[in-house]
Amino acid sequence: MKPLKHTRGDTARLLLVCEKQQADGSWVVPTNLAGSTLRFICKSLDRPGVVLASGAGVWDDIANGVAGYDPQPSDFGGPDTIEVAESEVEVTYSSGKVETFPKGPKHPTLVYPQLG
Repeated sequence: MKPLKHTRGDTARLLLVCEKQQADGSWVVPTNLAGSTLRFICKSLDRPGVVLASGAGVWDDIANGVAGYDPQPSDFGGPDTIEVAESEVEVTYSSGKVETFPKGPKHPTLVYPQLG
C-alpha cells in the first residue's frame, strides 16, 4: 500500500480506497455504500495519542470505493519535520453498521512540512 502524502497547510482533497480482501486474496469494493457516511481519521505515530486530522469525509467515487477528505487549515499541525502517521476511514452504512477501512494495518501516511 503506497503511503498517503500530505503537506501541512494544504487543503487539497486526500483520497483513500475502501476495499475488502477476499479469501482468495483479491480485493473488492463493498456493494452497499449508497447512503453511507464517512469519517476520516489520521493519527501520528511519532507523537502517540496525537490526532492530526479527524472529520467528515465524502465519496469522491462511490462506485470504486474512493473516499475523500478535505483537510482544514488547522489539520495536520505539528513540527517542521516529516511526520509518520496512519489513516483510516470509518464508513457508517445506512443500516447503522460501522466498518473501518483499511482492515488490519492502517494506511501509512507521511506529513511533510511547508518549505516556505
